[in-house]
Amino acid sequence: MFIKVVVFIFLGLAKTIMSYNGLRVTNGEQELSFELNKTWDGRISTDVSSTIHFSYKALEKMETHQKSYLSIVFTTPFYDDPPPEDFTGYTPGLWNFEVMEFFFANQAGQYIEIELNPYGHWLVYAFNGYRDMRNNCEDVSLNLTNNILPDNKWECRVDIPLALLPSDVNKFNAYRIHGLNEDRKYEALYPSTDKEQKEPDFHKVEFFKKLNTKYLLPPNFAELQKDDHDYSYIWNA
Repeated sequence: MFIKVVVFIFLGLAKTIMSYNGLRVTNGEQELSFELNKTWDGRISTDVSSTIHFSYKALEKMETHQKSYLSIVFTTPFYDDPPPEDFTGYTPGLWNFEVMEFFFANQAGQYIEIELNPYGHWLVYAFNGYRDMRNNCEDVSLNLTNNILPDNKWECRVDIPLALLPSDVNKFNAYRIHGLNEDRKYEALYPSTDKEQKEPDFHKVEFFKKLNTKYLLPPNFAELQKDDHDYSYIWNA
């Protein structure tokens, strides 16, 4: 993959910008940036691409413990599909609506599924292996901000507590689902390459790609996960 690098020098400070998909350094802060523009099975999507940015959010000190986050910011087309009837917050079955989905996995096959929609609903599931649910994470609360922009774009900012990520997380995938009935579309950052697969299945971690945690997260990542008394039980119980 060809990655173009542009370096600007101004008043002795260097700013490096890398094109999608990869490391991006902006104003001294490192983030990983990606562009989702393919269908689940690898065809070029006819829709506008989604842009995704990951960054590390420093510790938030609570009275009894500390929290740190993987901050996700994405901008994607807003399709204005009907929202769930449930109140905002944790919503089972959210994959049946307009959603962006993020899956983070480790080498052992454990993974977390995080689903977000434009109306303030979310869903988090933790799995020990392929569709082997470990915890439905119904007590998880996410700091989520949605904006519908004038050009029919949905901009979302969400902070994912590091404790939700499986230990030694090293790969991920992202998906976009929208449309109704026969117009339903399933799109992926890293598509399935299994030509025998006839339907989308986003739980296949063998199609996930490397997550560059050494650039994104601090060296004491594992300790920071354990410091989160609210959610560390998900992977340590």
